[in-house]
Amino acid sequence: MARAKPGAPAEARGAEIRDTLAAGLIPARATHRLALLDLAKAFIEHHASSPTGTRNTYRTRLNADILPEIGAVPVRNLRLADYVRVLDRAVAAGKSPNTIHSIATVLNALITFGEERD
Repeated sequence: MARAKPGAPAEARGAEIRDTLAAGLIPARATHRLALLDLAKAFIEHHASSPTGTRNTYRTRLNADILPEIGAVPVRNLRLADYVRVLDRAVAAGKSPNTIHSIATVLNALITFGEERD
């Protein structure tokens, strides 16, 4: 899959995202070499100065819901199916819609954090 250059037309970036999704990948930079667990540690350190409630939510969602399921997966190998598996596990555990939304939000923030460091 060819990468769109920074500043390339939106159509090229859209094509890149479509290709990424078609391959079953989450549209993040798929070249990151860290395991998701390692990225999560850096993510928490980065948010050390965030409000206490935010930090606690990040830690809780990561430790209870995200990392046990996909923490060992290298970020570059992260697939949409992994993302869905985390959310399916939360649904099966009877977690509330608000908690499931929180899990998805933290996972999205983690992926974005990884993209910014790639």
